[in-house]
Formats: sequence, C-alpha cells, structure tokens
Amino acid sequence: MYIMYRLPKILSIILLVFLFSCKTETDSKELDLSHISVDIKINRFEKDLFTLQNSDSIEEGLNELNEKYGLFYHSFTEEIIKVGNYQDPAMPYYLKMFLNDKNVLEAYNFTMDKYASLESVEADFIESFKYAKHYMPEKRQPKLVSFYSHFNYPIVVYDSLLAIPLEKYLGSNCEYYDLLTIPGYKKVSMNQENIITDAMSAWVNEQFNLKPSGTMVLDEMIYYGKLLYALDLLTPFREDSIKIGYSAEHLKWCFDNEPQVWEFLMQKELIFSSDAKNIKKYIGEGPFTPGFPDGSPGKIGHWVGWQIVRKYAENTDLPLQKILLEENSQKILQVSKYKPSK
Repeated sequence: MYIMYRLPKILSIILLVFLFSCKTETDSKELDLSHISVDIKINRFEKDLFTLQNSDSIEEGLNELNEKYGLFYHSFTEEIIKVGNYQDPAMPYYLKMFLNDKNVLEAYNFTMDKYASLESVEADFIESFKYAKHYMPEKRQPKLVSFYSHFNYPIVVYDSLLAIPLEKYLGSNCEYYDLLTIPGYKKVSMNQENIITDAMSAWVNEQFNLKPSGTMVLDEMIYYGKLLYALDLLTPFREDSIKIGYSAEHLKWCFDNEPQVWEFLMQKELIFSSDAKNIKKYIGEGPFTPGFPDGSPGKIGHWVGWQIVRKYAENTDLPLQKILLEENSQKILQVSKYKPSK
C-alpha cells in the first residue's frame, strides 16, 4: 500500500507522467548506431486494396495484390476478413461488399485521416531495427505491411513479414473504441506510440518461437518478462509504461508496492502454482489484479517477470539471444537473486 500526499490534480498528473513514464534504458548503454543502416518502407496494403472499391476489373487489381503481397494477401481474404480463398471465383464479390460497406468505409476513412502518412512510424522502425541489428545481427529484417481489417485482427507476424492493423492504434480516446465497448485497460495501449513496442514484441516472439517453458505461474511470468526485456533493448526510446501497456499511475503502483507484491506471491507459493485460476489471476489482462489493493494494474505477473529477467540479465551479462532462449524459469529466478527490499 502506498500513500501519496494530495496535490492539485493537474500537478499530480504532470509529476506521475514525468517520474514514471520517463524513458528507462535498463542497463542499456548509450550505443553508437551511426554505422548501422536499415532500409524501412511500410507497404500500404490497405491503400492498394481500397483503390479497388469501384473498380470495374477487380480481378486484375487482385492479381496485382497477389503479386505484391503474396501470402499476406491470401491470409487477409481467408483469415482476417474471411471473404474466401483468393482462388475462389466468388471471393471478389464478397471482397467488394466489404470494400463498399458504409460502416467499413467510414472507419477506414477515419483511419486514413490519422495515418495519411506513416513517416513517423517508419522512423520508429528504423531506430528499432538498428538496435535489432546490433543485438541480433543474424536475424533478417521483415517486410513491413500496414492493413485495415475493420477491427477484426491484431498484428500479423510470420517468417519474413510483419503486418500492422492501423485501426488498432487510433488513440485511446477514439470514439470507435467506445462504440466497440473496449475496456479502458486495453484502450491505454491503442495509441500510435504503442505500434513499435507491440510489433517488435510480436516479431521477437516469432523469431525465437518463444512460449512458456512449463505450466507454472512463474513460467508465464518469465515468458512475458523476456519479451519486455527485449523491448528494453530494442525500443529504449519508449517509456516503460508503453512497453507493458500501463498507465503512469499503474506503473507507479507497481514500483511503490513491489516488495509487498513479491512477498505475497512467495508466501503463498503462488509463483509455483499450475492452477489455471491463478495463472489467469496474475497473468491475464484486466483492470486490476484480484485480491490486491485498489490501484493495482492487471497482469501483475508480466511486470514482476520483467523485473526478474532484468536482474537476471544484470547478474549474468548474457547476450539477448541467450536470455530469450533460456528455458529454465527457476534457474532464471535463482540466478537473478530477485528480492525487492521494503
């Protein structure tokens, strides 16, 4: 439990943002990346697609999409908006219905107003993939694609492609998210600044084929902790609150209550529990963590796992790849010597 003296509301907010949303480059030395060059271009699938809205020869346009986007185009029609296999003769008809749907068009145009240009998003990817080349030189830079799915799909990543649904990042105050009844704890990370952290996390997860190494709460904690630690190195220009998808207030709560959270988890041996209810309680998303005091964020296990992996990295000085590929969660905990003091 923490106590904060009452301040004028606007001053409290300013202090919280300054203190707990500031950049934290955990043990990330100032790197000279000037010698590293990356060529980033986000291919605008959604713009290419919606030019076919009133096309008299949509089949010709779809052939061009097939040539330019290949597997992603197939995935888009079959899995993302589910209008059929790209070889199905009826698919163009259903796709055209999607492109001319009034609600789809309205939200698409709203999205394009915000993302007429992706220059600033590309700048983030340029910086992040410079760090990726430094820490993981053997990994191939993926082809970047943007798309619009009418709120149907998250980031898509496989092999050499990374695709971003722009309508998922319209701003936490976007009226569409209210209409879709998206809860506040999810909306907090639906801003442009979250694109790079979400995308790089998904890319790292796919590149290393990461998954929890066991069935315990600890295994889940370390899995998410490793992804968040990767963001420390690949997106050090983003605040911790953005990396984990917390508000500044929720991040502050974590720091203020870190010893008590850890003591609670250890005393009840919750980190060694394989009970699905406990995994959901401490790992699953939500507005708060059940059983914890007011002000707690959800998915508290992600944050604790992050701190453990940070300490493990600090104590071992291992390269990022070896940290990500270490499968023994209990070894990571033991070597980290994680024990926050009161």
